Amino acid sequence: MTRPPSNSQAGKILKLLEDAGGGKVSLPAILNLRISQYSARIHDLRHRFGFVIQNGAEEGHPDRTWFKLVGRNYPATDRLTREMNEAIHRDDSLEARRPPATLFGDISPDRSYRE
Repeated sequence: MTRPPSNSQAGKILKLLEDAGGGKVSLPAILNLRISQYSARIHDLRHRFGFVIQNGAEEGHPDRTWFKLVGRNYPATDRLTREMNEAIHRDDSLEARRPPATLFGDISPDRSYRE
């Protein structure tokens, strides 16, 4: 599993979260990194790199947002790649599969009809 480069925006956010040692990192601390689209980078960390990042706000203060690094999962892209490779290497090819039966039975045109 990969990590973002340490000099990338996602890498800088990850370092900040890791340095907190599982503690909460306030949004102003992330904004101090001068990353304008921090939410996109957190999305990358979650979905591309597989990090589990919780977020929330101080009780009674919805304007005090925080983020916390909890752990790491396999990213969805690895799972999808594995499933696609398994499908490609199965014995039954897509071309060999029968089309599903329709609700109305055989609906092919009747060639015996003449006017």
